[in-house]
Amino acid sequence: MTIGVICHLISPQWLIVTTLLVTLAISLQKSLTKGIQSWNKESAALAAQSSSGGGGAQGGGNVPAEKIQIKLTDFPAFKQFAMDNTKPMLLIFACWATFFLLNLAKAPQCSSMYWMQIAGMLVLCGFFTLAGAKIVTSRNMEGEAAEGLLTWTPTTMWLYPMFAVVAGFLGGFLGIGGGIIMGPLLLELGMTAEANQATTAMFVFLSSSLATIQFVVLGKTMPQFVIWFTTWVTLATFVGQTGIDYLLRKYKRSSVIVLSIAGIIAGSLVMMSLIGFYEVYNDIQRGANMGLKPHNLCTA
Repeated sequence: MTIGVICHLISPQWLIVTTLLVTLAISLQKSLTKGIQSWNKESAALAAQSSSGGGGAQGGGNVPAEKIQIKLTDFPAFKQFAMDNTKPMLLIFACWATFFLLNLAKAPQCSSMYWMQIAGMLVLCGFFTLAGAKIVTSRNMEGEAAEGLLTWTPTTMWLYPMFAVVAGFLGGFLGIGGGIIMGPLLLELGMTAEANQATTAMFVFLSSSLATIQFVVLGKTMPQFVIWFTTWVTLATFVGQTGIDYLLRKYKRSSVIVLSIAGIIAGSLVMMSLIGFYEVYNDIQRGANMGLKPHNLCTA
């Protein structure tokens, strides 16, 4: 994340826009493909259930209609989840708190202490990754397995950290939540849609909050937009969570989640293409520097 923010500061607008569009295009292709595959599998399963007389929510005509249920924060469920996963939760909190404090105590830009802090952060990332791998390995040895979670194999044990590094870097470099990158990747690794959405939501919170701190420390914030976007994000989250819950209960298709993600990415791709091309065009018109700008890092 920190390296991504640094690269953002010294990169020209055209490079940032190009990387963003390529990232969104790949995410769209992955999520849309996975969503269509899941939809087809669910259709086949529902057809087989109907033909065998399984009925249920899809096959019978006397099934009561589902009602919209307002979805609020489920604190009791979270408490139980935290109690069942104390070590992973503590590790996640310790990781976030460590980098939060390091960002608050950041040394002056381009100083020797600044670069030592960056190197120290990379070392700490390796430490927390190894600690997480140890916890995952111990849980596998104890035979713990939860529906929807990844099957931890030697391959996924190194693939997941690699994906997290890429997502964190792009989150800082592009200024977007890393979940939009991690979501399609986790689906490729075999995580179910429901578990994937919960995981990426937490990833977005952790990575975005740290990225925000980075931009605050560097003085690159735009406080006039904070209340506006925070309000809309909160409302959209509430409506989206309630709507998706209703659709899942009504149609019994978890592929709706994946297809919704694909739709959001598609909309983002269209809007960011228009905005990005407009900004690059303005840079060209005013003769802005189109190359790397390392001096921006030390003058931030």
